[in-house]
Amino acid sequence: MACVARPFAVYWVRVCAIMSDSQPASSVPSSPPPTFVFIVDDEPMIGTIVELTLEMHGYQTKVFKDPATALETFLSAGAKPALLITDFNMPGMTGIDLIRDCRAAHPRLQTIL
Repeated sequence: MACVARPFAVYWVRVCAIMSDSQPASSVPSSPPPTFVFIVDDEPMIGTIVELTLEMHGYQTKVFKDPATALETFLSAGAKPALLITDFNMPGMTGIDLIRDCRAAHPRLQTIL
């Protein structure tokens, strides 16, 4: 199976100043629609940092420490995530294996390794 790179947009919003009442509403940056993201990393601190960062920007997340559990949840979940962020080196399964198995069930899944 050949790897194909596909773009996935992540919007980071930076607030540079407190808005005054005189600024029109159109100058407020629009946030992306809620996107569901699976985060898989055997290091809990990394998973938590990614989770908190994405949630601060409006994303819905689910964090897994075990890739096998993430795969089982992915295959049984009704609503599939739009993005899978995974570590490469994890016990029992690599990030490449996880991506391959998830894409077998959902070929259009966007991933970050």
